[in-house]
Amino acid sequence: MEDKPNTTHIPSSLLHLIILLLVCGQVNPSILSAVPVPLSQGVLLVLILKLSHNLLKDTANKLQWMKEASLALNPNDLQCGPHMRPYLEQVYKNCHGLMGVPEIQAEQADLRLLIHVINSLLSSLK
Repeated sequence: MEDKPNTTHIPSSLLHLIILLLVCGQVNPSILSAVPVPLSQGVLLVLILKLSHNLLKDTANKLQWMKEASLALNPNDLQCGPHMRPYLEQVYKNCHGLMGVPEIQAEQADLRLLIHVINSLLSSLK
């Protein structure tokens, strides 16, 4: 008989985030550079948003995934494009708030690059 973890006391949104982080830790983010991109634009957008929360934990991995996902986003996507702005604005705020934070000093260059990509996406939205 296999022991299953008791997850009844964990809110489903937190459980989904835990699963997301586990998957991101096991899969190379360069998979998002494939053509065609293996995830839909909506999934990429939610991935970026979810990973932008609590960037002080597993920072390097989250930033790598966020960078690859944001580079795969198409602001001209007919379905998701019109809805991207509030998501990307929140990601921008989450990332910009960490500039200069000593705990992630080693990742500041990657953070700046991601902020630039997010800002570029925001600028290109209609």
